[in-house]
Amino acid sequence: MSPEHMRQLTDIYFTEIQPVYKFLELALESGDIPDSMTSVLLGIAALACLFSNQHTDLESEIIQNARSSLEYTTTLESPTVDHIVAWLLRVIFLRFNSSPNAAWIASCTLMHMIETVNLHLDPQLGDLDETTDSLYSPRLKRQIYCTAHIFHTWISYEYGKPRVIPHEASHAAPLEGWTTVDRVVWRLSDALDPTQHVDSTELENMLLQVAELQPSHPAVQLKRCNIALCIYRRLRVAGRSISKEVIDQILHIVDDGLTHATAMAKKKLPWWHILNVPFQAVCVLLAIDTKESLRRVEESFRTLNLIACEYGTRAIDKTWNSACSLLAIQSRRKREDLDVLSRVENVFATAGYTATDSSLTGRVGEGFASEMLWDLEQILSTNICGL
Repeated sequence: MSPEHMRQLTDIYFTEIQPVYKFLELALESGDIPDSMTSVLLGIAALACLFSNQHTDLESEIIQNARSSLEYTTTLESPTVDHIVAWLLRVIFLRFNSSPNAAWIASCTLMHMIETVNLHLDPQLGDLDETTDSLYSPRLKRQIYCTAHIFHTWISYEYGKPRVIPHEASHAAPLEGWTTVDRVVWRLSDALDPTQHVDSTELENMLLQVAELQPSHPAVQLKRCNIALCIYRRLRVAGRSISKEVIDQILHIVDDGLTHATAMAKKKLPWWHILNVPFQAVCVLLAIDTKESLRRVEESFRTLNLIACEYGTRAIDKTWNSACSLLAIQSRRKREDLDVLSRVENVFATAGYTATDSSLTGRVGEGFASEMLWDLEQILSTNICGL
């Protein structure tokens, strides 16, 4: 690979990925490159290849060599921060382009290696000797650790796997180099641990924080939507009645997510949330089960269909089939409910009554019936029994 080609791939990386995950500051210079930095450069190049419109044999070699260059690092007695960065790039690559289990195993390896070099300890708190890897500033090390932590956390959450938590980790979210959105995502990532109880009030506060975020990058917009859908699922599990305001927030965030997923799918970008968000939207919209939510199911399926047509992978086909199955089950339940109500209608029809018979509506009160005709939610919320 020529230096010019490497620079092209690096430009792609810093254009597409660095704005979303900020943990690299590299200057390419001529001269000898240490083996550990070779792994980093290959990781950058492999990710950039995913965003390249033209896949060549050379790019396949780059991807294979990026994987091979890391195989020996787990046996090193003293790995470096370069090796950690290379493993983080590998985790991101697998998140884009491989099975959930492969991404989770790689992320576990990454966290173990972080603990080996004490990268989970904040040097500004005096926890870490700064005599090694001086090319990485304390700020950059903090960003590397926090990015690795977030990736491992969400991969574990989404696939129901346990997390590797380094002993006595002392890093906080970076104040420099990270946006407000980045810091909120960092904070919520730990708070949403499925093994920890979070009460409904706090979950609604979390959702409000997510709703107020205004990320500039489309991929972060999808991340925002995914977190909101996760919070909604936690609220449902909590068993508390969910307010209309919360539902409206979810629906608005879903609208934004579907818009960005559609736009990114048309560009055939490889971000994993492009598939994840519309599928999760289908699940949540069907669960909310209101007119407003069900109207959005069609748009979710349009987005999923576009993704299936643009990408055509086995994983996407499986997701499409799962979404269709969920829709079929919900439709069958709706038809079964309609059959029950139709049988009730038949009982009254047999008795000579019709739905507009004044002998029925008149018993409730003519004014009441005319003002609230068949608005079930309003009827249920009105005290008509005098209690």
